[in-house]
Amino acid sequence: MYNIAILLGTFVGGGIERAVLTFLQGLDSSLFSPYIICYSKCGSLAPMFESLNFPIYVVPLHSWNMPSVILNVYRYIVKNRIDLIHSHAYHADVVARLAAHYANIPIVNTLHTNSRWKRQPCSISQYVQRFFDQYTAKNYGVGFIALSKSIRTFHVEQLGYPSGVWRIISNPVDFSRLNNKTDDRFVIRRKLGIRSDQIVVIAVGNLLPVKGHAFLLDALPLISSEYFKKIRVIIAGEGSERAHLESKIKKLHLQKVVSLLGYREDLGSLLAASDIFAMPSLSEGQSVAILEAMAMKLPLIVTSQGSHCDFLEHDKNALIAEPSNSKQLAILLEYLIKKPDEMIRLKRSAFVTFQNLSIFSSIEKQQEFYCDVINKYKFK
Repeated sequence: MYNIAILLGTFVGGGIERAVLTFLQGLDSSLFSPYIICYSKCGSLAPMFESLNFPIYVVPLHSWNMPSVILNVYRYIVKNRIDLIHSHAYHADVVARLAAHYANIPIVNTLHTNSRWKRQPCSISQYVQRFFDQYTAKNYGVGFIALSKSIRTFHVEQLGYPSGVWRIISNPVDFSRLNNKTDDRFVIRRKLGIRSDQIVVIAVGNLLPVKGHAFLLDALPLISSEYFKKIRVIIAGEGSERAHLESKIKKLHLQKVVSLLGYREDLGSLLAASDIFAMPSLSEGQSVAILEAMAMKLPLIVTSQGSHCDFLEHDKNALIAEPSNSKQLAILLEYLIKKPDEMIRLKRSAFVTFQNLSIFSSIEKQQEFYCDVINKYKFK
C-alpha cells in the first residue's frame, strides 16, 4: 500500500475541489492510504472532505510565509512516510515540488488550465509567479497530469515544462448532484419569478474575476430591445466578486433581468429550468459546469479558453466567443433567442458529444499513473 498526500488550497465548491473530492471518494483503499494537506479548511465542501475520515493537515499560507509552509509540508510528508504527493494549482504546485524534492519522493502536478497569468502576465507579481512556476517545474517536476492535450502542449512548448512523464486524464466528475432536483422546471421558474415566455440563461461558477461574469452583464444591454425583453439571467455561485457584480447590475439597470443566486445545492433543478448555458470565463480548465450543462441537454455559449475547446467546436456543438468580448456574447445570445431551432440543434449535438467523452474512467487512470510514477522514481 502507498501513502499519498493530496495538496490543495481550500475546500471551496470549485471545479478543482470537486474533482479532488470525487477522486478521493472513489479511491481504491486497498492500494492507497490518502492524507490531505490544505491551506485552510474553509469552503462549502469542508463537511464532505471531513466525512471521508482521512487525515487533514492544515498549514496556513500567507504572502510572506512560503518558506515555512514548504518546511512544514516537508516535515509532514517525511513523518507520515508519504510515497507520492499530488498537488493542484500554482501555490500547491510550488510548495509540493520543493517539499517532495527535499523529501526525495515523487510528485504529480495536475495542470487544470492554461491560466491567464501564465499566458499573459500583466504585473510584476504575475511575472514572479510564472518564473517560480517554470523554475520549479523544470527542476523538480516529476509527473504531470493535463486535463487536455492543449493544456499539455501549452505547458511543454510555451513554458518549457519537462516533456517526459505526462498523462492526459480528465477530472473525475460526479454527476449525482444533478439528481438533487428539489423542484421541477415550472416550479423553480415560478419561485424565481420567471415568466413562462422568458428565455433563461444560466451561468454557474464562483463569483471571481476570472469567471468573466462582468462581461456577460455588459453584453445584455447590447442585445436589441426586441430580444432583450425576453431574456432572464441567473448566476449560481458565490465569491469575492459579488459586490462588484451587484454594483454593475444596478449601474446597467439589470435588477429585473439578472439574479445572483449564491451557492446552490439544487443545480439539477436550476439547469432543468434554464434554456441556455453561458460560461464567459477568461480562463477555464475542465469545467465541471460545462459538462453538467451538456449532460442536462442545454445549448452552450462558452469562451475559447479552456480544455472544453478540445471537444467543443463553434457552430457544431456550441457557440464560442473570445474571452472578455461582451459584443460577441451579445451577438451569440441574440442569435439563439432568435432561432429556437438552433438551440435544439446545438443542445442535441452537445449531448451526443458528452456521451462520447472519456471522463468516466478518470479515477482508475489516475491511480495507474500514481503507480507508474512511484515505480519509475524508485528505479531512476
